[in-house]
Amino acid sequence: MTETNKLSAETFTRFIQSQKILTSGRVTINFDGITFISPGGIVPVASVCEHLSSSGREIFIRARNRELQSRLIKTGFFHMVERIAVFEPAISQVLVGDLEAWQGANPLLIEITRLQNANDLSERLDKVLSILRFRMRYEPSRAYNATIAISEICQNTFDHNRDRCGFFSLQTFGEQSRRFTEICVSDYGIGLAESLTNNPNNPNFGSDIEAIKFAMKLGVSEFDDPTRGTGLHHLLRIAEKNEGSIQITSGSGTVRYRADKDEWRYFKSLHIPGVSIVLCLPA
Repeated sequence: MTETNKLSAETFTRFIQSQKILTSGRVTINFDGITFISPGGIVPVASVCEHLSSSGREIFIRARNRELQSRLIKTGFFHMVERIAVFEPAISQVLVGDLEAWQGANPLLIEITRLQNANDLSERLDKVLSILRFRMRYEPSRAYNATIAISEICQNTFDHNRDRCGFFSLQTFGEQSRRFTEICVSDYGIGLAESLTNNPNNPNFGSDIEAIKFAMKLGVSEFDDPTRGTGLHHLLRIAEKNEGSIQITSGSGTVRYRADKDEWRYFKSLHIPGVSIVLCLPA
């Protein structure tokens, strides 16, 4: 499988940029040729669709292969965007009905969920905890700490953005000891740099990468409140303790940390609205 066949955290910004999704007059999102989809790729696409729709843009989505259509339905993407996008060709309502009937039944998947308030979180967080505890074999304290940090990040999507907009998904891949879980939280809000500069105690940032790096420090927040600013820092610590990885994209910057290699990487791209956070944890 080549990188061009994957829609993942690593390929998301290239997917958006190569198709000129944010800059074209007629927005067409072409999924043809994609054979692998993970939360880190598909959740930010859902967020971008919501951004485009909120600014009055028409969205057309191309997914001609039936298996690909099935993937878009199973991940919850179709359900999230069907009211704001036109699928070309149209997806059979028989296929949609057959697959949506199974939503919530996969013990290793949490379909894309819209985050508007705390009520959207509770049931999903119970499933996150269950997956980490029993499918990924994490000790109770580690599973609980990871779930709390994920909860804080999800709450940020409606605490820090005027539109209270956000999306969340989780999927577990692989078998037994080779399993890994990928969790993505994405929004189309104001982004980290603008959010953090609302707090006069924070500095001005020369780039989005600087803002992301600063946001990962303990106690950094939009709010002048010593109890805030723990979510991103705790996710980083969780990635370190479990030899996982974390990736944060905001504006035109992406920061990726792989704990198993103790490797930091920084990328610049076109400006993408909001913040996308991807946490990957091995069994």
